Amino acid sequence: MKILIKLGGTLLQSGEERAAIARELAGVALNHELVVVHGGGKQVTRVLEEQGSVSRFVNGLRISDEAVIDAITKVIAGDVNKHLVSALLGAGVAALGLSGVDGRLTSVVQLDSELGFVGRPIRTDGALLSLLVNADYV
Repeated sequence: MKILIKLGGTLLQSGEERAAIARELAGVALNHELVVVHGGGKQVTRVLEEQGSVSRFVNGLRISDEAVIDAITKVIAGDVNKHLVSALLGAGVAALGLSGVDGRLTSVVQLDSELGFVGRPIRTDGALLSLLVNADYV
């Protein structure tokens, strides 16, 4: 059975939390094909604040100009993703990290010009994910 698990970035803020979650995911991966997606909004907000930027939201969506997208990419596709992959590897799971842009996994259209680069997914191409899951990667 294939399982998709979404983890909020709040669960992935410390090494201890990531290791505990990785151990739980390792148990799931023993008997199931597993895909994990994650957030990291609080980590992005923290990095933006450290850079002197204040996050602005409209209806729960972060207004995202180029500087915000750069921070999001570095934090979510970089730090959060690679720390989670590392924790999974440490728990004995064959894992790798991708973002929606890799292999054109997800295609989007701009949601509202007021929000900047915020998009709405219109298509997901699961071929790459299927290839990796079939090769026993999380």
